[in-house]
Amino acid sequence: MKTGIVILCVFMVAGLVCFMSPLAFAGDRYTVTDLGTLKEAYGVNDSGIVAGYYDGAPGWPSAAYWSGGTTYLLPPINPAHATSVAYSVNDSGQFAGDCQSTVGYNHATLWEGGTARDLGTLGGNESYGVGISDAGYVVGQSLTSTDPMECFTNAFIWKDGVMTDLGRLEYGRVSRAEAVNDSGAAAGVSETSGGYHAALWQNGTITDLGTFDGDSSNAHGINNQTEIVGRSAKQPEPGSYQGFWYAFLWKDGVMYDLGIDLEGSGSVAYDINNLSQIVGGGGEYYTHAWLWEEGDWSLLNDLIPEDSGWDLIRAYSISDSGYICGMGKYGNTYRSFLLSPTQPPVVPEPATMALMGLGIAGLAARRRKHS
Repeated sequence: MKTGIVILCVFMVAGLVCFMSPLAFAGDRYTVTDLGTLKEAYGVNDSGIVAGYYDGAPGWPSAAYWSGGTTYLLPPINPAHATSVAYSVNDSGQFAGDCQSTVGYNHATLWEGGTARDLGTLGGNESYGVGISDAGYVVGQSLTSTDPMECFTNAFIWKDGVMTDLGRLEYGRVSRAEAVNDSGAAAGVSETSGGYHAALWQNGTITDLGTFDGDSSNAHGINNQTEIVGRSAKQPEPGSYQGFWYAFLWKDGVMYDLGIDLEGSGSVAYDINNLSQIVGGGGEYYTHAWLWEEGDWSLLNDLIPEDSGWDLIRAYSISDSGYICGMGKYGNTYRSFLLSPTQPPVVPEPATMALMGLGIAGLAARRRKHS
């Protein structure tokens, strides 16, 4: 019996080595592009178009995108109130974010075809757009009333001219949807009686994704398989007064710890694509960008040319075609970057996905905890 177990373990380890080896010995998997005047790079699509903002005069952010070596400004809703930010872009070239409206308040905004569309609010003065899917869903958060005594801040989903209130978890007053997939399932965060918890809105219901053993969690990304990534708090170690956040993958009702703990200061997962590749940041102040795939992770600095001169700090978005955008340092200057894969991403085979499941199961995963 013991011999059989040992043999099984040997085959499992050998299999894991086989499927992890392309990541572990990849060499220069990406080239780095400086995005120039694009101050922040928040989202990227399969064509390598990057959404973010440009520092416009007199220093206010203006929604912008980078494409083919050039930064382009996105038009404001009202030229007299030009402050705006684009947070995401889909494969049709639509951008989601927010912009000051004609009455001076920030409103969720959809940019398409060179025009800005005010998406309105849930009844309050302000709203903020965050995520957009290839199917044209937009998600974010909005005030629900102009009466301070009756006002909540609720997550919303917008589609075809209609903004729908997604609601909140019980006992909370605040919720925000940050990402959405092509089926309209949205991921984000909602206040509870004991903290803020990552949440999934799907088919008219809201699900509390729980935490590890801390008080709070936050979801930042979702793919078409309804795999959700973000960060969750853990209790401080004995003798310590400080706990940290750790990157998670939520799948089929279970929150998994990705096992990324840089400098003993935790990690955060910002995005996941439809190949289940995950990007984020780790270490103190999240100053080390990383890529997780097929049960293993690497620092992005190890996947670019050694003589690039870049120190990649945070990776905010990854497309299905493998583009990654984020923030780094070039010399002593903070710059936004785009990583372009030197080879197309490999779609995992079913056998590899099964091994990946074994890898996830082997992580220090803890089932969700609800307050």
